[in-house]
This record gives sequence, structure tokens and C-alpha cells, in this order.
Amino acid sequence: MVSAVYLWTYLLVGDPSLAFLAAGLTLFNNFLYVMSRIGMMDVFFMFFLMWSLVAYTASLVLDISAGHRRLLLIGSGVLIGLATACKWNAVDTLAVFFLVSFALRLARHRPADWLLPFARYARSTQEIGIPALLLGLVLAPILSYSLTYWPLCRFLHRPFGIHELVALNVFIWRFSTTVKGNPYITMAWYAWPLNLKPQRALSYLVGNPVVAWGGLVALAICLSRFWKKAELAEGLVLLLFASNFFQWAVTPEHRLFYYYYYPSFMILGVAMAVCLRRLPARIFGVRIGVLLLVFAFAVFLRCYPQMAHLQSPWDCLFGCWV
Repeated sequence: MVSAVYLWTYLLVGDPSLAFLAAGLTLFNNFLYVMSRIGMMDVFFMFFLMWSLVAYTASLVLDISAGHRRLLLIGSGVLIGLATACKWNAVDTLAVFFLVSFALRLARHRPADWLLPFARYARSTQEIGIPALLLGLVLAPILSYSLTYWPLCRFLHRPFGIHELVALNVFIWRFSTTVKGNPYITMAWYAWPLNLKPQRALSYLVGNPVVAWGGLVALAICLSRFWKKAELAEGLVLLLFASNFFQWAVTPEHRLFYYYYYPSFMILGVAMAVCLRRLPARIFGVRIGVLLLVFAFAVFLRCYPQMAHLQSPWDCLFGCWV
């Protein structure tokens, strides 16, 4: 996961030090540690999702042949289909891929000063071509998603076909939209970014405020920068965060859990790295990236004994949540 964040950030900004910063902030963001230790589908979901982002971005920014671009895009589609098989909200990221890809194709035919930064990416989508775009963004995700049901059908001794797939997905939809959930461990989606109360029932899960609040500031700066001069890195992190976060405002689920913020939170560290590429590298002679990593590590260390469920007296080594 951390290596995927590093590669994705490097593809976006082309700076290994900023890519290292994003990877470090991801490592110390608490969500990654807690979610990787519990038996939930989210860890697989994020694995496929992040590597899909790497493959998709590489298909646009790397100086490679058209054939390799198509392979990367199709690979991204396969991975996003597998992510959707883990959790349906991967469809939001797929929608961003679709929007960005076809917006870049349209930008190629509308020359304007503010579109110039997208020219090279527009050429990439032109080289990929519409058939490969549809294959990578429509057919490949559907096929990889559907094929994940084949082992289940064999295990249940049920036929693997369209009717069975529809029936299984209808069941999932009804289950997701009718289960009430436990109101004592749920939170409103708009409260997630500023939350400082740990989820005691989920290994004291709470976002690292250095990443959470710093990431929100970075997103605001990216939005202001994108408004003045549109660039792919800022636009992509803004769209991905917005699609993964604001979807919960319209989801039909009755109860929302704090850990649903996981995909959005993973994007915040990358947003901070993207933001810093246009800002001074040092403050009072110290690199800003180093300061952010030190502060993030300090908060992670404070949370670690209880997130790791250390035995007494080590569980309250840096103080206890009550």
C-alpha cells in the first residue's frame, strides 16, 4: 500500500522527496495501521484501488508506446473491478477515471491557454483510443468484478450466469440498504474529517490530525491553484477525494461508520505532497516535509500503545483515552 502511494505521488509530481513524504504520511496516518490489522474487506479494497490509481496515472503521464498505455489502462480497469468486488464504492473512483479520460479527449479539440497543461495527457488519451478506453473503463471492470463470483457459485453449487449474478447483487443491495446497524458506533459523514474521538470498538481508530487537518488545508490550496491554473495532479486529487467523501451524503445506507473515511483519508497525504510542490521547501531552514513527518510520527506514537492493544502498563505509556 505504501509503495503504491509512493509511486502514484511520484507519477503526479515527479519529485521523489515529495513522493517519500506522501508515503511517510500514509504510513503514520493511523488508518493504515488499524485497518491492516483487522479482518475486513477494506484492506483488499484499498490495495486494488491504490494500484489501479498507479496504473491509470502511469497510462497518462509516462513516455511510453500506445500499446503500453492501453495495457496499463486495461490493467487499471481490472484492478478497479476487483476493488468494486470488495466494496461497491470503488465505482466512484471508476467514475473519476471515466470523467478525466473523456474530458482530456475533448480538451484536445478545444485549444485554450488554461488547457495547455493538459495537452500531453490529452495526447495520451488520443493514443489510447476510444476502443481501448471503453475496454479498460467499462468491459474490464465488469468482467473482473463478475468473475469474482465464480468461486462462490462453485462453492454453493449454483450456476454461474447472468441471472445468478443479478440475484446476488440484488441481495447485496437490499442487505446494505435495510440493515440498521449499531447507532452507538456510527458517525455522520461530515464529522469524519475533524473527528478526534477514537473508535474504541475498532482498535481505537482515529485519524492522525496532522494528516487529516493538513490534508484539508492542502485540498483547499489545490482547489485555489486549480482555479487559477488547471493541472492534472491538483485536479485528480480533488476529484478523487470529493467522489470518495461526498458520496456518503447520498448513500442509501442507514448507518455510516467512521472507517468508511479510509479511502478519502489515504488521499490526504498525497494532497499534501501535491500542495507542497509549489510552496517553499523550507521554513526557518528546516524542510517542511521533515516537520510534517516528525509531527505525524509523534501523534502516531502517542496512539500506538492502545491501537496495538499493548498490555498494562504499556497501554497507557503516553496517556490513556477514557
